[in-house]
Amino acid sequence: MLTLMFPLIEGRQLDWPLWAFVSMAASLAVFALFAVSQIWKGPARRIAAGGAAPFRARSFVAGIVVQLSFYAVVSAFFLVLTLFLQVGLATTY
Repeated sequence: MLTLMFPLIEGRQLDWPLWAFVSMAASLAVFALFAVSQIWKGPARRIAAGGAAPFRARSFVAGIVVQLSFYAVVSAFFLVLTLFLQVGLATTY
């Protein structure tokens, strides 16, 4: 993930150097290697990414939906508040 995200974040500021493109291309090979290693290990030794067992309980799914809704509303509120304070009130620094 680092080989993909770091060049995307820093590449623009550094005027897209060659290492950024090489790193992004290498991330595809790293992801493919990871996928092959997970398939080769088999289901018994695979890294657990959570599993589906908790999603069978209705209370767990309801809790996830409520939590997701809450954080979506809070994030949207702070985005709108920030934009209002910067643009709406014409605050310049």
